Amino acid sequence: MPKKTKRIKKPQNKTCKKFCKKVFLPERERVEKKFSKFYDTIEVLRKKKDNVLADILENMYLKSCDDIYCQKKCKNKKSWVKSFNDKRKTKLMKQGAISGCRDLIEEYPNYYKNI
Repeated sequence: MPKKTKRIKKPQNKTCKKFCKKVFLPERERVEKKFSKFYDTIEVLRKKKDNVLADILENMYLKSCDDIYCQKKCKNKKSWVKSFNDKRKTKLMKQGAISGCRDLIEEYPNYYKNI
């Protein structure tokens, strides 16, 4: 009997999915590169023919984005954390985010800047 693999849930909203790919993913990779000089981006991993690792990494980042920016209701019962000001909230919503369950800029001010 073959093993069942657990599929990572992708964002349901298409605009939020685009937000995760176009905005969150590059920002997350920029942060990881800043944090570790040995980090290879997903694009570099694909060029090295390490597609499995690149797919796993990309799925992890997209799941993280889905948990933070694509939920209709967050665990804290509000869709936007109080630390988001109106200007940032509006900018993120225009880019496709549905919610702001965590504020990464407040949690990691030395790393995140563009989200």
